[in-house]
Amino acid sequence: ITLPVLNLLESVPGDVRDELKLLLATRKDKTSLERIRSEMFDTDAASKTKERALSYMTLAKRNIDGLFSSPYRESLVNLADFVIDRGFNGLGSRERISILRYDKR
Repeated sequence: ITLPVLNLLESVPGDVRDELKLLLATRKDKTSLERIRSEMFDTDAASKTKERALSYMTLAKRNIDGLFSSPYRESLVNLADFVIDRGFNGLGSRERISILRYDKR
């Protein structure tokens, strides 16, 4: 279970939590995952996840600052930025953020 899902399960009432757990366990179809995704944006789960990710990125960059200037250091800074931008670009837009993906297992 990923942090967005954990945040989601913490932010909904028990009956909704049980329904979401069942949907997560079965992952039958796109409709099930769309229901989960919908709950993600109807709660503060996505914004809590973004806040946590940004705090980790800030800490990582602070630690990177102690390294000597080099292409490797720059790559680490760029990687931290990329991870945040890729995961949260357009937060709030259901079409752009990819917290859950449909997996046809």
